[in-house]
Amino acid sequence: MCNDGNANTIGDVWDELCGCHGLSLFDCEGTPGGNALPGTPCDDGDIDTVDDTWSLNCVCIGDMSTPVEAVEGTNVRSWPNPATDVLRVTMGIGYGSLRLWIIDQQGRTVMAMNRAVIRGMLEIPLAGVADGMYTLRMEGPGVLCGHHFVVSR
Repeated sequence: MCNDGNANTIGDVWDELCGCHGLSLFDCEGTPGGNALPGTPCDDGDIDTVDDTWSLNCVCIGDMSTPVEAVEGTNVRSWPNPATDVLRVTMGIGYGSLRLWIIDQQGRTVMAMNRAVIRGMLEIPLAGVADGMYTLRMEGPGVLCGHHFVVSR
């Protein structure tokens, strides 16, 4: 047990990152004494995610329905990891255009862009992307995957 110092929460406990959090007197949807509590099911509105649940911060987060690294016969590798200014990605397709999304741990799209794959490689500028852990979602002809990476400066 701990005390998060917030009079609007009860049942304060330590989380896995040693932060003290309590349950709000209101649920994640703002209902007094409601059932939309952290860890319970919700709908994040994204058809590409499954198993949506409320986070400790009352953000509805789902898992990508496409398994990480699952690319139809394509090997994906990124470097450097952690990245600073540019993330480089290699894959088993020679040339093409991909639609890319950088998604944060709360399931929010931080950046979306189109990028050309040239000789199996693409470069993704990370200007404006804060330090943290992300998923790079890639879609294009014959390609649908997610790939995890870290930004650290």
